[in-house]
Amino acid sequence: MDTAGDRGSRFSSQSFETGKTQQSPPNVGAKPGEASAAGAAETVKAKAQEMASTVTAKAGEAWESTRQGVQEAASTVSHQAQDLWAQATSCMSRYPVATFLTGVGLGMLLAGLFGGSALLAEQQRSRRHFPSDVSL
Repeated sequence: MDTAGDRGSRFSSQSFETGKTQQSPPNVGAKPGEASAAGAAETVKAKAQEMASTVTAKAGEAWESTRQGVQEAASTVSHQAQDLWAQATSCMSRYPVATFLTGVGLGMLLAGLFGGSALLAEQQRSRRHFPSDVSL
């Protein structure tokens, strides 16, 4: 019976660096059924190792391709953002009065959106406090 240290030592082992298979010595004195089972196990093990090596290689290729795609996308977004900022600053320096008036208009719009709701809420609260607004 095999011990924990020598389990599987009768089967071939595949080196992932060279791709060569090292053969173990044939079973001396083994019964014919055991020899064919050992040969089948060796074949299954070799195929499993080959498949594992192929899957590992494909996963590495997929990772590298994905990494390059993400780097290219990030670079493209960065360049487009820089171009947009350059165009915006150029437009602002060509039309300073229009830029100022646009800023004032946006400020008023935001004040109306946020300040108007506060003013309306204040008006509604103030109506409740004055008894002269209550109709009899």
